Amino acid sequence: MEWAINASGNHVRAGAPRAHWYGLRCPVCKAAVYHRSGTYNRPHFAHYSGNFNRECELYDPSRGGQGRFPGSQRPPLTTPGFGAPALVWADEEFASLSLRLRLPKLSNGYTSKLVITSSNGTRTFGSGALTRTTLVSIPLREPPVTVKTIPPDLAMDMRLDEVLSQFRLSGNYFRTVTNGGVLERPDTALELGEEYFYVSQRRLPEPSPSALKIAARKEHLGWWVYRVLLRDSPDTRHEDIDDLKSYLGRSIVPPKPRVEIVWPPASRFDVDGTAVFAETTKKLLARSNDGSPNVETDGGTKVVIDDIDKGYFQITFNAQEEGAVIWMPGGAIRRIRFEKDSFATPRGVILTAATGEADLTSISAAEVASDDGAIDVSVPSEGLWRNARLNGRKLNALPNGESLRFKGPLQDIRFGAFGSVITRQTIAGEVPLTHWYSKILLVVTTSVGQAAAKGLKSIHSKHQAIRWATENNAMHCLPLVLSALAAEINHGVS
Repeated sequence: MEWAINASGNHVRAGAPRAHWYGLRCPVCKAAVYHRSGTYNRPHFAHYSGNFNRECELYDPSRGGQGRFPGSQRPPLTTPGFGAPALVWADEEFASLSLRLRLPKLSNGYTSKLVITSSNGTRTFGSGALTRTTLVSIPLREPPVTVKTIPPDLAMDMRLDEVLSQFRLSGNYFRTVTNGGVLERPDTALELGEEYFYVSQRRLPEPSPSALKIAARKEHLGWWVYRVLLRDSPDTRHEDIDDLKSYLGRSIVPPKPRVEIVWPPASRFDVDGTAVFAETTKKLLARSNDGSPNVETDGGTKVVIDDIDKGYFQITFNAQEEGAVIWMPGGAIRRIRFEKDSFATPRGVILTAATGEADLTSISAAEVASDDGAIDVSVPSEGLWRNARLNGRKLNALPNGESLRFKGPLQDIRFGAFGSVITRQTIAGEVPLTHWYSKILLVVTTSVGQAAAKGLKSIHSKHQAIRWATENNAMHCLPLVLSALAAEINHGVS
C-alpha cells in the first residue's frame, strides 16, 4: 500500500521523507503499519498483521478527499485517528498546568498491559481500561514518561515512544480543541486561522507581530503557556506568513478547508470532540471557508443546504437522525450526533419517590425527600457518592452504580454544589428516647439497612454488639454502637 496516516492524523506517502517513522497506521482499517523498501521492492507500507485487504492496498486520498475509499462518494462516519495515542494539553486554572497522555483506544482482545512510569509514580492499565478513551496526567519533562507493554508489544511500544518524543522543553504547539489542545509534531507547519497553545520554557519575545493575537498567558515554575491565534486575512496573507515564520521559527501555511457549526450551540461535547445536539434540532447554521459543505446522515436521508451569504449555510434535516457528517471536498470533516434531551442535557442529583421526581437543587426536592416510602437517589457520576452526606454521615461502603434506594423520609441529604435538603421529619416508627439505641437508629438505618436497625433491639451487651456487627456486615458502625451502650448503662444494658 502506498499511503499511511501518521500520529498527527496526516497522510504520509511511501518513499517521502519521514515515511519510515513509527506510529503509522492504515487509513482504511486503522491497524498499525510499517514502512518497507529494498533493492528490488519499491517503497511501500505493510500491515504488521499481514493484512492484504484490497481497499487498504488501493487507498488513495486524492480520489474524493481525505479518508475516503476509492470510488466512494461518502466519507467515513467516524472521527479518524481518535483511537491513536497523543499528547494533550488541558486548559485548566492557572495553578494546574496540565500535560496528559491519551492512551490508545483498543479492542477487548488486546492482551498486553501498559505500564507508565514517571516522577508521579507508576501506573498500570489493563485491556479493560484501554477499551475507552483514557487520559493520564504526566509531568512537564523531556520525555514526560516511559511506557512499556507487558507482555512486550513492539508495535505499540514504538507508537507510544514516537508520540512521547514529540514533547520538547521548548516550542510545543497544541492545536486547540474543546477544552485544550493536541500536540502538533515538531515538523508540522502551523496554519493561519487556527488557535494554538504554546507551551515552552522559553517565553515569546515582545513585541509580537500584528498577525499573532495572544488571547491568554500563564507562567508557572519556569513554564510559559500562551493561547495564540494566527490571523487569517486574505489581504495580508502573504505578509502574515513571512512575519509569523520569522517570529515563531516555524513553517506557516495558508488555512485548510474547514467547516464549523455556528448555531445552535451544542448541548455537550463527547470526549472525542463530537458535538451533541438535542434530537429536536432540525436546523444548523454552518460556516465554511471553501464553498458549500456536503452532509451525509446516518439514516441516508437527504438534507437541504441553503447558501445564506459570505460563507454561511443553513442545513435543514427533513427527518430525525442519530448522527451526521458535514464534510468538504478538500477533506474537512465535522461529525455531529443527536440525542434525546434527557441525555443531551446534563442532569444533577435526582430524587424519585411515589410522590414524584425532583432535582436536588429544585424547591420540590424537600417534598420528595419527605416521602415515607422508598426514595431512589440517582447521580450523574459514581464518583459523586464520595462527597455525599446522608443524615449527617458519609456513605460506607460506597455504592456501586449511579442509583441507590433508601427508606424515606430523608432528614438530611447533601451533595455540595449539586444541591441539599434538610427536613424536620423523622423515620416512621422511631423509638422513644428511653431506648438506648434511639440516638443512633437513624444512622444505622441509613448506612446498614432497616433489618440491621431492628436488630439493635436485641443487643444488651458488648458481646452481642460484636455479633450483631459481624452478622449484618456493619463493623464500621460498631464503635458507634459500643459508645451508645457505654452511655446507657442504666437502661438495661451492660
